[in-house]
Amino acid sequence: MSERNIKLLLIEDNAGDADLISEMLLEFGGEGFLITHCLRLTQAFEALDREDADIVLSDLWLPDSHGIETFYRLRDKAGDTPIVVLTGNDDEKTAVQAVQQGAQDYLVKGFIDGYQLVRSLRYAVARASVVG
Repeated sequence: MSERNIKLLLIEDNAGDADLISEMLLEFGGEGFLITHCLRLTQAFEALDREDADIVLSDLWLPDSHGIETFYRLRDKAGDTPIVVLTGNDDEKTAVQAVQQGAQDYLVKGFIDGYQLVRSLRYAVARASVVG
């Protein structure tokens, strides 16, 4: 993987979860991630309008959007930017649906570690650069 920093758009409304994700990325990814954190989907849309992201990491349950609909709306806005779902909802049906509809991965909070998170994000960015 290239040495350049990965611009990550993190969409997570829970401050504790956002802090934990940031800590995992720093511990296992070094300073290789430049994180823009949004609490709501509408804020994420504004961020995407301002600046491109290399990858989006999003919860599905946000104050202004819920469930798989969050992924669909985000996918439609983000275009070719790869999206990894990170949610507390361990629902196999939703996971399969999200991946079939273009999510690069579906990760469940509490069941992944920093190594897995960083690996998933880096691989998604690498796949997108090959396809794009």
